[in-house]
Amino acid sequence: MGERQRLIMEPAVRDLLARSGGDAICTITTTNLAGEEVWVQVIEGGSLNTLYPPEDDPAKRLGTLGVFGTLKVPLIEWEAGNFATFDVLGIASWDVAFVVDQLFVRLLKCDDAGYQPASLLEE
Repeated sequence: MGERQRLIMEPAVRDLLARSGGDAICTITTTNLAGEEVWVQVIEGGSLNTLYPPEDDPAKRLGTLGVFGTLKVPLIEWEAGNFATFDVLGIASWDVAFVVDQLFVRLLKCDDAGYQPASLLEE
């Protein structure tokens, strides 16, 4: 599942990852099954930042959840219960959109078939 959502997110991800020399951020938001607004950001220059409610190591948790599939996505920094930032430089936009979708479904507890992503580009 998630192909519909990836088709919605991928153009914004592709446009942002193609940029260089700026500090634009694309914030993708939706509502999870608990009715909470959740977010993931794609940052110009090749970073991905996500809301990260758990207190444990995000690289280990997200690897166990299968969020990255077979991709190698290094952790840049994180703050327990707040955020986690990963390096997605050089990863194809469709694959980054896959990771964003998996973050929404597996980490942030969104309905796989029904969540509606919305994106906002900030320059």
